[in-house]
Amino acid sequence: MTGLIQILGHLKTRLSMQYMRVTKVPNEGTDSHRVLERLREANWDWVCGVTFQRMFLPTYAQRISDLRKMGYGIQAAQCRDHEYWNHNHRGNVAMYRLTDDEEAPF
Repeated sequence: MTGLIQILGHLKTRLSMQYMRVTKVPNEGTDSHRVLERLREANWDWVCGVTFQRMFLPTYAQRISDLRKMGYGIQAAQCRDHEYWNHNHRGNVAMYRLTDDEEAPF
């Protein structure tokens, strides 16, 4: 019975996260703020993960996760699946884009 309660609680959490709105804005100058600025500069286009590495942000995936927890809608996909980029990454590199950014402009 407790397993069922845990599963239902997890589903409820997942469903409520789909409709999250921005609840917090990252502080200016933080890595999360820099990642968010770069995503906004792309105007809903994709940003390759290597772009964040060139900005000296080795933990960019964690900053993306932090922004999602703050309520920002960020979509991810494999960089090799992009329709016109021909990036030949040796490993699995993700690309990201902002999908919902209407609640907390700065």
